[in-house]
Amino acid sequence: MKNLITKITFISLLSLNVIGAQAQQFTLSGKLTGEPDAPVILGYTSNDGKSIKDSTILYNGTFTFKGNVNGGVLGYMYVSDKSSKSRIGDRGNSVQIFLEPGNITATGSFDNLPGLKFIGSRSQTEYEALADLFKPTDAEMDAIEKKWLSNQQELFRITRVDKYDKRLAAINSTMDSLNDILTANTKKIEKQFIAAHPNSYVSAYELNFFKTRWKISEVTAIYKSLSPDMQNSYYGKQVQNIIIGIESNSGGKVAKNFTSSDINGKNVSLADFKGRYVLLDFWGSWCGPCRESTPHVKDLFAKYNKAGLDVLAIAVDDTPTDWEEAIKKDGTGIWHNIMIEKGRYKAANDPTRIDETYNIHVYPTKILVGKDGIIVGRYDGTESTAALDKKLADLFKGSD
Repeated sequence: MKNLITKITFISLLSLNVIGAQAQQFTLSGKLTGEPDAPVILGYTSNDGKSIKDSTILYNGTFTFKGNVNGGVLGYMYVSDKSSKSRIGDRGNSVQIFLEPGNITATGSFDNLPGLKFIGSRSQTEYEALADLFKPTDAEMDAIEKKWLSNQQELFRITRVDKYDKRLAAINSTMDSLNDILTANTKKIEKQFIAAHPNSYVSAYELNFFKTRWKISEVTAIYKSLSPDMQNSYYGKQVQNIIIGIESNSGGKVAKNFTSSDINGKNVSLADFKGRYVLLDFWGSWCGPCRESTPHVKDLFAKYNKAGLDVLAIAVDDTPTDWEEAIKKDGTGIWHNIMIEKGRYKAANDPTRIDETYNIHVYPTKILVGKDGIIVGRYDGTESTAALDKKLADLFKGSD
């Protein structure tokens, strides 16, 4: 089951802002057995970016929805909580569906919307074909998923008592290993599907979902393999925006200046480090891989600081207390530390959201800025540690 660990649910669908060609009408109609008169709701995003929630009452089991969409758009249909068969708390009685211009029909049972059969949407047929590709590994992945959840429950139990308990490191490591298996399986199947369907809205949607979960080099290559229509679709445009955003904050680009208050209440600007190399380390006290990478960053700091390397750690955290405790626990007060409040939404282009300024989507992410303010390299995740080490060794050759 790929969705529990690697995919979020329908909520993100309501934030879409579809752009491009003029929208066309779709009609979704159907006949459901089991409960002739009850409310159902259809959610999707209109061509002008508005979140649409349309509702209707079944009459003798029949329903009809009409709306406008630009190409294939993933929406969802669910049973109102006013119905006795809403099954709230049991993932709800709901189904995802790719809407597209034209006539779409649905048949099945009212109390089992996930089992509905749809006709008339090519994108929906392709979406179901993608789901079929996961079936051969479902049992194996479900077992791994259960182990992951069991470890998560144990982690929560221990954390409530002592969030610095030594057992947490082993649990986090186990969870990372299990998630690596789930992620690898998902990536293999997703890439297989996209390669076979370069002109599918489903491919564009899936790449859009995974655009910050896969290496940007992989995302870029896959994006280029999509048809021009899919590259210019709403989902394709979102992928393109991420690619542009990360590329504009990678090697060879001017590092964007910022000013923020550090842990001691003093203002720190990136411009303050002109004439020295500075490693921007985006992390969080909640991020296991970030904390695990800290000892290595401390080794790099000790090795190259006198030769001209500074570290500016930028934490995205829930509270100052969590941030300060992590710095004390990990002994990272030896370098500059600033914090961004996690989950705090501000106006677009707010200069205090340094993570957004640098298009940070993976933690940890390290950005090495040169003496002249030009970015030397960007290192997303822990897999790029060796590349960072090599770059620093080359830059400070002979200064060990």
